[in-house]
Order: sequence, then C-alpha cells, then structure tokens
Amino acid sequence: MRKSYIIVIVIVVIALLGGGVWFFTKKSDDDAGTKTAASSANSSELATGSTETSLAGTDTAGTADDTVAAEVSIVNMTFAPSNVTVKKGSMVKWTNKDSMAHTVTESDTKNGPNSGTLNKGDTYSFTYSAVGTYSYRCDFHPNMTGTVTVTE
Repeated sequence: MRKSYIIVIVIVVIALLGGGVWFFTKKSDDDAGTKTAASSANSSELATGSTETSLAGTDTAGTADDTVAAEVSIVNMTFAPSNVTVKKGSMVKWTNKDSMAHTVTESDTKNGPNSGTLNKGDTYSFTYSAVGTYSYRCDFHPNMTGTVTVTE
C-alpha cells in the first residue's frame, strides 16, 4: 500500500514539473513579444549571422541587403529539405510548422545557427557569411539534422 502512494506522488511531481516548465516557458515567450538570438564569429573563416524569431511568424531578420535564399520547414519531426545550398552572404529561414517545439542549433562548432526554442509558427533566420558546409540539429530531437552548404 505504501509503495503505491510513493508511485502516485512521483507521478504527480513529474506532471507538475512538466506543466510548470511549459507554463513558465510559454509565459516568458508571451511576455517577450519577440525572441531574438544573435550569433557572431571569432574568425573571418566562420559564419556570422543576423537572427531574429517572431512569435507572429513574420521574419524581420537582417537588413534590406539580406536575401532569403532558402526556406526550410520543420514538419513531421524533420527539416525539409534537410540539405540546402546557398551563396555566401545569403539567408536561410526556418519555419516551425510542427505541433511541438524545436531548435535549429549548429552541431559542428562552426558558429552557425542557434535559434533557441521555436514553437509552432515561429521563424528563425541566419545569414551565412563564409563558404563551407554547416551542420545543424534540433536540441530536443537529436535525430533531426540538416546541412547548409555555402558557396562563393
């Protein structure tokens, strides 16, 4: 009998913690209005980016000179397309169309994209300023991966 009480208490605590994390994450997103993440490189050989996400799904990243060269949808637990090729100085834009939160996070230590949490409808853009191949993943779902190849 005592063992079943402990199991029930553990389940309740886990449920409360999960709900609390969701509530406070959602609350801070709502309070912020827009989410902003910035990237900078330590070397001219690395990509640098101008980034911003918007809860309304409207991309306001960068300047008038930035060109969205590729768009990637996050849908059904995948990046689609998972591999894109753009010219140096071009912007890649990701849109979360999935029902759960995801991230776009560089995974090759080249100082690539780092979106933070993207909820359904959020967008994130990153401008690549150096030639190379950049790998990224979702922090929440490590099997979700993609690459951006940047050419001259």
